[in-house]
Amino acid sequence: MVVTVKNFIKLSIIFFSVSSNAYSASWENVGLVTRVHSGHGIGYFLFSTEKQINVNGCDNRFGYDVNENLKSSDRIYSLLLTAYTTGKPVAIYITGNCLGGRPEVNAVQFTDTGYF
Repeated sequence: MVVTVKNFIKLSIIFFSVSSNAYSASWENVGLVTRVHSGHGIGYFLFSTEKQINVNGCDNRFGYDVNENLKSSDRIYSLLLTAYTTGKPVAIYITGNCLGGRPEVNAVQFTDTGYF
């Protein structure tokens, strides 16, 4: 089989578009918060929900991490605790990156806000 430059470019584009299943940043409805963990002073905290959204490249497929250096991390933690104790479902904004081996989240809101 003779591979021309034109065919090589076409094959490369197809290969990279199929093989790169990178998760793009987006809001996701994930249901109830099932766990909130403050962490151990390692720079992020963990929480989990009824529905798990996985991001390719993240080793741990359980829960999500929030960077504690984020200006809104205290508000996110407060909202997660409120959702956990009241049984309100949430939507999370997944950045598409991994933090601590889990999908990174940088925003949370109740799903009954009418935004979705």
